[in-house]
Amino acid sequence: MQESKEKIQSKSKDMKLEKETEAKPGREGEVKEVKPRRKKEGRKLSVSREKWQQMKEKAKLAEERLDRLLRLQAEFENYRKRVNRERNEFIQYAIEDLICDLLPVIDNFERAIESARQHDNSKALLQGVEMIYKQVHDVLVKRGLEKIEAVGKEFNPREHEAVMQVESENHPDNTIIEANLAGYRLKDKVIRPAMVKVSKKKAESDKNNI
Repeated sequence: MQESKEKIQSKSKDMKLEKETEAKPGREGEVKEVKPRRKKEGRKLSVSREKWQQMKEKAKLAEERLDRLLRLQAEFENYRKRVNRERNEFIQYAIEDLICDLLPVIDNFERAIESARQHDNSKALLQGVEMIYKQVHDVLVKRGLEKIEAVGKEFNPREHEAVMQVESENHPDNTIIEANLAGYRLKDKVIRPAMVKVSKKKAESDKNNI
């Protein structure tokens, strides 16, 4: 009888100890049951159709503004280049009007020199006129003036202006045989074309008549 009571008391103590062990985890000798963690499911974003349309419109507006900005930037760059080019051209050709006004003076000097050579009126006058002509000519050349070659050259409509065509067997077709008025170029720009006579082939009927 006494032994059975002791067994009952021993079992009750064991049961009590097990309950305390379950209530207080973390003690030595305790074996915990590890339960697998559930993976958290990702949240699904739900956007209304109206809001989605607004987002698309905003993206389109942003793209249009970016495109407009890029075009404005390109236009400004072209404007800046054009202004710089025009400014350089203005500086380069700022004396064009002055030179154009002096060209008739050059023409008169050339005529006077030619007349003095032919008639031999005065050697001193000829020397003085030649000296003045050379001084003016040197100043203009220093500024970029260049005389356009004409006689013996092929006619070039960008540099020459034909005032007459002359039939000739002694010159190739479209060749300048005489310059009535000299032409001039300022740096790379023709400011006055040369007034010239241009050769052309004789017609076949004229050749047969001869």
